[in-house]
Amino acid sequence: MSGAGRAAEAMAAAIALLRPAPGRALLVTRGDDPLWMLLADACRRLGWQVAHRTLDDGDREWAPPAPGERAGQVRFQGELLPCDLVVHHDPFGGDPHGGGPADLERLCGNGTAFVCVDYPHGLADPALRAALTEVYLRALATPLDALRERADRLARRLDAADALEIRFGSDAEADTDRALRVGRPWSVRTDFGSAATDLPVLQLPLGEVWIACRPDSVQGPLTVQDGPGEDRSRRYTVEDGRLVEADGRPADLRPIVEIGFGVNPDARWIPTTALGEKAADSLHIGFGDNTLIGGDVADDVHYDLPLPRTARARLVGAAAEATAP
Repeated sequence: MSGAGRAAEAMAAAIALLRPAPGRALLVTRGDDPLWMLLADACRRLGWQVAHRTLDDGDREWAPPAPGERAGQVRFQGELLPCDLVVHHDPFGGDPHGGGPADLERLCGNGTAFVCVDYPHGLADPALRAALTEVYLRALATPLDALRERADRLARRLDAADALEIRFGSDAEADTDRALRVGRPWSVRTDFGSAATDLPVLQLPLGEVWIACRPDSVQGPLTVQDGPGEDRSRRYTVEDGRLVEADGRPADLRPIVEIGFGVNPDARWIPTTALGEKAADSLHIGFGDNTLIGGDVADDVHYDLPLPRTARARLVGAAAEATAP
């Protein structure tokens, strides 16, 4: 089986776990990559009725399809479609005012689950496109049972911890005074745990565990990765969850509401993509809204920033005195 075929089968298996009873699916994609036809076929073999719609190549804005007047309906491209599940390609980009937390909540509240797929599209360089596509297909095809076991194991350790410390740099293990500290309360979530507890939403590739935290529980130094290479790292101080520049100016108006851990061993760490959040042993932070992922901080947007590959997390507490995997 091809790499795209393996990825499509794994994606369909994830959809089946999200929605065990097959129904009517809307597949929204960009371009004509073979993955999408293979995914549609894999879903049909599981009993799904699949309607496939393609976005214009230049369309970089997005919002999830609007719910219809009745449960299990959506409006998309002028059509009213029966729909229990939307699979949406590359929804993160374009219009910063569309597709916020409230839009997803309305869609899911009308009985429709949502799966967003981060996958390369629109790259002009064929060599880069082929290389990045191969990387994504490996991450999408990672064995589901082993990935869920790895995520659940880390989630149990986070549940047992009293606090979390994140250290940066080559001396990360030793520099206890230069640690970002995150205290309780927090809620622990995994991909499928959040889909079952919060909203029926998945982001593919899979491979993330996170804590939804209170901003005032996050204090200390922070380094974020603004792109590949050491020269793209940026340093801040965090005061009550808010980033502060070296000169004391606020760096971001939205507070930290999430600490995320990547657990997918087949995802390559590319910090400017979703793989930067999924790759095993990676860390990231989330800002803005966390009401849809286990928290109680409401905002009109949510976004993430990766931490450097050298960042290391340590769980604090009698039940969790160990370095997070």
